[in-house]
Amino acid sequence: MKFEYKFSMPNHLTFEMLPVKRLLSELLPLNDKIIIDPFSNRRHKFASITNDIDKSKDTHYNMCALEFLKLFESGSIDAVLFDPPYSLRQLKEVYSGIGESLTHSHTTTFFRDVKDEIKRIVKPGGLVYSFGWSSVGMGNNRNFSKSQILLLNHGGYHNDTIILKETKNPDLKKWSGKI
Repeated sequence: MKFEYKFSMPNHLTFEMLPVKRLLSELLPLNDKIIIDPFSNRRHKFASITNDIDKSKDTHYNMCALEFLKLFESGSIDAVLFDPPYSLRQLKEVYSGIGESLTHSHTTTFFRDVKDEIKRIVKPGGLVYSFGWSSVGMGNNRNFSKSQILLLNHGGYHNDTIILKETKNPDLKKWSGKI
């Protein structure tokens, strides 16, 4: 597994931080790839389809991330950029103005359900880039393997950002009929 430790000033636009731009540049050009960002905040060059629940954001879709993910056929997505708000406080700051009632239990089950949908729609061999304060990512229990970790130090009293690159493994039950 590749591990990198870099410094970058914090930015609420995650994909504008230089180490993140460099990491995601491997996705370019998009061409025929379907790369989605369910928590986008805006359209950007790293995703072919963007979504944000806030209707004032310039994205392809403006709907709940979970409902957005349900739009896609199983095994149809090449990559997902999973960059949700990292904490309940951030969720409330970002979405409290649009009528979302958020509690810890709501967000815990919500993100589990979102990850389950991501598992369903990503192709075998497809990628998920997870951004946050945790290194859990999609995880082995969803049949993903970590291939890269980028740890961004933001200095001072800012939390680091952890970026995981994970690959969806082939479903061995589906292919061999065993296990």
